[in-house]
Amino acid sequence: MDRANRTPESFIIDGEMITRDPDGRPNFHAIHSRMTWNAQARLRRFRPSLLNGEHIRALPLIERKARHWKLIKP
Repeated sequence: MDRANRTPESFIIDGEMITRDPDGRPNFHAIHSRMTWNAQARLRRFRPSLLNGEHIRALPLIERKARHWKLIKP
């Protein structure tokens, strides 16, 4: 089965944009500063909260991880 056939109809993946300080530590506040518009930003994604119309946050962690893996595995 190719990847396109495994893609769900709809999903929401929570995430946040972060930048790193010179020591490599995440700097969550720098992304909002006008001084860092040219700073390299990364998207840190979390597991899906909605999958094919089903809210999955209430599922056990192991089940959420399994569904997340099915969504992103190559």
